[in-house]
Amino acid sequence: MQIDRSWENGKQKSPGKYRAPGISGCAPFIFWMPPSRLFPALLAAGIAMLALAALKHGAVEKPWSDIIAALFSGSDEDLRYYILQLRMPKVAAALAVGAALAVAGVILQNVLNNPLASSFTLGLSQGAAFGASFSMILLASVGSVWGLGIVTLGALAGALSAALLILGFTL
Repeated sequence: MQIDRSWENGKQKSPGKYRAPGISGCAPFIFWMPPSRLFPALLAAGIAMLALAALKHGAVEKPWSDIIAALFSGSDEDLRYYILQLRMPKVAAALAVGAALAVAGVILQNVLNNPLASSFTLGLSQGAAFGASFSMILLASVGSVWGLGIVTLGALAGALSAALLILGFTL
């Protein structure tokens, strides 16, 4: 058995078509991408499949044929409303919040110059929990301020105070 070393550091040394890295002489793949492009493509395909699954599964489960017919032909107006007005915004919000959390994590790691930094290891989540608990115990009768719940504002204040305290120690 010979080891194929034409791929090193994600680039093919010899010119020509892409070959599968690994053992030479193995059957070529029908579709091959360089490793630097394969992972993002698989990740995007996985996200798309999960988004489609989120459109199908829920309180009302319908077969794929009904969902596709409701989306493109508009045959069932109730199902079309249920998918476009209720489920699609939830899926879009979940994708946007996930992307925002990823960006926030990268920013946190870059600001603190620590690749292991996260909200849990730094105590930001505990600060938010403390702020929420503090506001529940002491300020429960207030209700809301500017349309936001007092518990939400307490959690925000706790997380911000923990972040400022940590940032003060690191500077």
